Amino acid sequence: MSFNRKRSFGGAPAAATASKGKKRWEDVPASRLGSAKISTDVYPDPEPDVPVKPAGRVLMNAYGQLVDEKGNLIEPGKTPVVETTTPEQPAHFDPKLAQKLNIGRRKAALIFNEKPGMYTAQAEKLRAIEQARIEFKRKNEETREAMKHARTSTPVPTEKRYIEMMPVPEVEWWDALLLANKSYDDVKDATSPDLSSWQINISKITNLIEHPVPEFGPNTPKDLPPAELKHTKKERKKIRKARRTAIEMDKQEQYAQGLTKPPAPRVRLRNMMTVLGKEMVQDPTLVSRMVREEGARREQRHEERNQERKLSPESRRRKKVEKMQSRAEEDPVTSVFTIRDLTSTRAMWKINKNAADLHLTGFLVLVENNPSTVVIQGGRKPTRFFTRLLLHRIDYEVTNNTSPNARLLWQGNSGARALPEFKQVMFTDMPLARKYLTDMDCGHYWDLAENAEALDDAADDIL
Repeated sequence: MSFNRKRSFGGAPAAATASKGKKRWEDVPASRLGSAKISTDVYPDPEPDVPVKPAGRVLMNAYGQLVDEKGNLIEPGKTPVVETTTPEQPAHFDPKLAQKLNIGRRKAALIFNEKPGMYTAQAEKLRAIEQARIEFKRKNEETREAMKHARTSTPVPTEKRYIEMMPVPEVEWWDALLLANKSYDDVKDATSPDLSSWQINISKITNLIEHPVPEFGPNTPKDLPPAELKHTKKERKKIRKARRTAIEMDKQEQYAQGLTKPPAPRVRLRNMMTVLGKEMVQDPTLVSRMVREEGARREQRHEERNQERKLSPESRRRKKVEKMQSRAEEDPVTSVFTIRDLTSTRAMWKINKNAADLHLTGFLVLVENNPSTVVIQGGRKPTRFFTRLLLHRIDYEVTNNTSPNARLLWQGNSGARALPEFKQVMFTDMPLARKYLTDMDCGHYWDLAENAEALDDAADDIL
């Protein structure tokens, strides 16, 4: 686009004429133009179009000679001149873009297989695999038929019910390496300290020890069962979710096949418009009342099921006792206590009562004018409660005593539970108490308590 020079009429200057009309681009302030750049050059009027000769073409006639469009013969050795017009390039022309556009797209060529016979080899390989599979299946069938025929036609020999003893060799294999003549006559007098008469291979005696290969007995299982796989909390959740999903999918499949009648839709006040539809529009009051009644019946059935599953007080008590006893049988804990002064009948009653309530077994040994010994066996939780009871909770009503009256001497696992019940026994002297505990295979507990008391007395004498 170009701007023509405006000419004035009647001798008026061009600038005055332009000021009366529209504003020119030169008169617009630069602040309104912003970053735009407008050329203010004045261009001359365009020249009239000049006809351009079309581009000539070089052709070939029937005799193989080069001619132009008019049929004139082109002399050989001369380059034909073709008149063409080159349009002027605009100011915004980018020569790089022209170079990119001049590069033509390469056409995709038809490429044949470079490795002849590749697909044929693959087909042959598949045929060989299929043939091998068929042959393997045929041999299995023949073997199965032969074994079936052998079982029906040939009697099965009876299995021997005893173990044949191997004959005793003249020389054991571990001695044959040492004996020179492979006979025990080489060491006739084995008890003689003089070894010069022995005929043995001294070179075979080294500082190395030969360990025979262990052999399993007839009753030893060779294949141990696989160890139990332990799952993490996240894995247990995933397994539970997968199991519940499979159960629900099974139900949906039974509903779809008609094997099981699907449950009625669970209508609530929130979704009764979606479930019922037209019935809700016809009588909303009746439908809402029915929905509330159905919800109350569902809640009642839920409470009834809970009451059916709920254990009675006697069953709950029995379950708790069985749980405590089973844990005590699996991992019994034995504890040995010594009580310096147990003259309070209230304290003795509390010890017996709590031992019975916690299902602990053992004994309470009372000796006149001597410390008492308490031995208990039971589960970990009851033992922990009973230990705190003896050491902290019971008031033994002892005066003028700075050291603790009750003390825990030993506590740990003792294997099987040996004491049948908890009972209290009283003796007049310590030898009788020692004999009673020895008969119960618990004499070492009494020795532990007696030694601890002796050490306490020695410490008191020193202080």
